[in-house]
Amino acid sequence: MGMQGKEKYGLEVDFLEKVREEVSSGLSRFSEAYVKKLESLARKRVCIPFPEVSEKRNIIIAEIKNRSPSNPRGWNRKLTLKERLRAYESGGAGVISVITESRHFGGSMELLAKVRSFTPLPILVKDFVIYKEQILEAKAHGGDGILLIVALHTTNTLKNILNYAHNLGLWSILEVHTREELKLALKLKDEKDLIGINTRNLHSLKTDLNVAVELSSCLPPSIAWVAESGIRGKEDIVWLKEKCMHTPSAYLVGSALMISHEPENLVKEMVEA
Repeated sequence: MGMQGKEKYGLEVDFLEKVREEVSSGLSRFSEAYVKKLESLARKRVCIPFPEVSEKRNIIIAEIKNRSPSNPRGWNRKLTLKERLRAYESGGAGVISVITESRHFGGSMELLAKVRSFTPLPILVKDFVIYKEQILEAKAHGGDGILLIVALHTTNTLKNILNYAHNLGLWSILEVHTREELKLALKLKDEKDLIGINTRNLHSLKTDLNVAVELSSCLPPSIAWVAESGIRGKEDIVWLKEKCMHTPSAYLVGSALMISHEPENLVKEMVEA
């Protein structure tokens, strides 16, 4: 592309190309028989909608992930998956996020299915989603919403995959890192989709909450949006509420909850912040 070392849409070009190659290499698992099975399972499921946004309490999207490149220290492993989900629910989490990406995060569809069997809350599926088959697989295994990283798509591929998700009954969080991505996401989203502003630079892995402040200032007041990455506790939520022109509709919290020895209390504090 002639952009050696430069960033395109907030993500390193080399990173984007690597992700596309990795995802493409995994498409062979979608045999005709497997796709038919997924279609049958998906038809039997009715997706749970995203919670209604309220000024009275914050919507916390509490994450489940096996590992993360940004946190080599690892997680608090004392809680079982079921115990962790119960802690999230008791703390007042509104949505559960499950990272199903396997190579970098150790996720799987089996993990998603287990989470679905343990919780009644809506589930957001996070992966590097490029193909329709990935969305079908996510719904079939228990997903209700899907994260779509705008930088991984052209206008046409994003439009097509978003329409496919809508036809399956899923809502989407359109993740953006730049104003250009935000403009495209606003153009293509429908009323049940949300904008996700990710404060993490996916090349350096560093977070900067000021990114959320800057990009949210470009949003119309009526647009629901999610603050993603870098949120460690109630102090960060209070800060975002004070600094952002339009208050976040929800907060996606991952590593802070996974390392916490008291995730229930942490969720509760953030819900009430």
